[in-house]
Amino acid sequence: MVLDCCWSPDGSFFATVSRDKSVKLWKQNPNQEWTAVCTLKMTESATAVDITSTAAGPLLAIGTESGAISLHSIEAKVDVLETKLVHEIESR
Repeated sequence: MVLDCCWSPDGSFFATVSRDKSVKLWKQNPNQEWTAVCTLKMTESATAVDITSTAAGPLLAIGTESGAISLHSIEAKVDVLETKLVHEIESR
């Protein structure tokens, strides 16, 4: 079940988060079909997502069921998007 989604600031891709502990980044392929080009596996259900622009590129924020937040940089490759964990804030 998808719990939240958001578009990248430039509209070139979007993200979904779901109860199955996954975060997916979606891009449109040359056939105009939307496909998941990156999947992040979380340790718990992801409940919120947002993407913002920074000088270093897009930044993905993911909120989880426990209240933790993780920030991931996003790098666009030819046919995929790659993410890297930048910072994690645990819930108290």
